[in-house]
Amino acid sequence: MKKTILSLCMLFLCLTNVSHAQELNFSVTVNSKQVAGTDQRVYEALQEGMVNFLNNRIWTNVKFEDYERLEGAMVVTVKNKSGNTISADLNVVLRRPVFKSNYYFRDFFYSDSGIMAALIVLRLLSQAKGHTMSEIISDISDYYNSGEINFTIDNKQEAMDAVCAHFSNIEKPLQFLDFDGYRLDYKDWWISIRPSNTEPYLRFIAEAKTKDKLNEIVDTVSKIIERVKTKQ
Repeated sequence: MKKTILSLCMLFLCLTNVSHAQELNFSVTVNSKQVAGTDQRVYEALQEGMVNFLNNRIWTNVKFEDYERLEGAMVVTVKNKSGNTISADLNVVLRRPVFKSNYYFRDFFYSDSGIMAALIVLRLLSQAKGHTMSEIISDISDYYNSGEINFTIDNKQEAMDAVCAHFSNIEKPLQFLDFDGYRLDYKDWWISIRPSNTEPYLRFIAEAKTKDKLNEIVDTVSKIIERVKTKQ
């Protein structure tokens, strides 16, 4: 069993190269429904062993906070078991912590790229002859940013729906996105609220044209989530 756990985990780490990135925070599901007549305790032990191996092992010499860990989910679908040999499909979903420094390019397969971002900035500088970078961005309006706020709550979906309904009922958003949580865009402000896949957290970010508006939004969201939380 230990060899099976080690082999699966090391295969995953080699394919994704996350062992050079940071510490991990993974959920693991071992699905053995396709295999009949096998002691389910074997797969329960496999699942527990993989979780412990991935999340409790120290992969780097850098100290990371819990919220900085690389989040992901691993699903092992067992196809066959013969003696001590298990054949299975391995599916992995990764999600990096986002600290508002990522930009996703539509023409780059909706992926982020620091190199592409740098090339675009350099192209703008080459076109703006005689102007510095600070002069180029001086006309870009500033927004006040809340930073990522983590709310601890078990009933994440109900809280997200309550926040979305509150603002949508007051004013219809210019744009509404429901991929990986909710994002509501308005003329002078926007909010994003999404659930953590591995922890009882709702992650919230807001931006607004004025500090007062930002404080109002954060205060309103905090009260809504607290009301939902007290109902649990």
